[in-house]
Amino acid sequence: GPVAGVKTVTKSAFIDMMDPKFGLAGDSFPEKIEGLTWGPDFDNGDKLLIVTSDNDFITTSPTWFYAFRISVDAIAAAK
Repeated sequence: GPVAGVKTVTKSAFIDMMDPKFGLAGDSFPEKIEGLTWGPDFDNGDKLLIVTSDNDFITTSPTWFYAFRISVDAIAAAK
């Protein structure tokens, strides 16, 4: 049951990298997306979301970095 003084976390989908609008889905999409971080803010308050993949030290497989500009409106709507 609930623990006194502890607020449970809720989650919802924020970004779907397989959405066709990003043009990333397909055979070349990395097997494992493992890293997420916020980059510096844009002047208007938009956020930079950086997403990385992991190649498991396989030198023939690239490590990918994806950058998404997330609008302040999208962030407010997700709260």
